[in-house]
Amino acid sequence: MTALQVGPNRLQIKVDPEESGAGLFAFESTFPPGGMMPYLHFHRDQEEAFYVIEGLIEYTRGEDRIVAPAGTMVHIPAGLPHRFRNLSKDAPARHLALVTPGIKGLRMMRDFGEIDFFDLDAVVETMRRHNSELVQVEQRQL
Repeated sequence: MTALQVGPNRLQIKVDPEESGAGLFAFESTFPPGGMMPYLHFHRDQEEAFYVIEGLIEYTRGEDRIVAPAGTMVHIPAGLPHRFRNLSKDAPARHLALVTPGIKGLRMMRDFGEIDFFDLDAVVETMRRHNSELVQVEQRQL
């Protein structure tokens, strides 16, 4: 598997921990104009970092809002609520996501690729299975 579709976002897998044995999962995510991760959520045992490749992405990181142009890196420690969105109304945005432990991140993204990402009950259950929790939903996107 080299690609996944999670909601409106297309994920290109760059480092697959199952194939490589790496402790890291890496994927490039492309967001359509205005596209976002509408769920403020946290992972109890996964750490993430995002490197903006193209566009302007707003990250919610705990209480902070970070407007990140290309070349920006945003780190999300385990346990910190976060979400993100493409601020452009007419151009896609891309970031490289790095997740550790990688195998947990890969399994979670696979499961998200198999559900209706806008079915709140399915999202809550998928997060629960992966030791993650929904905190808040950005209503205008659902």
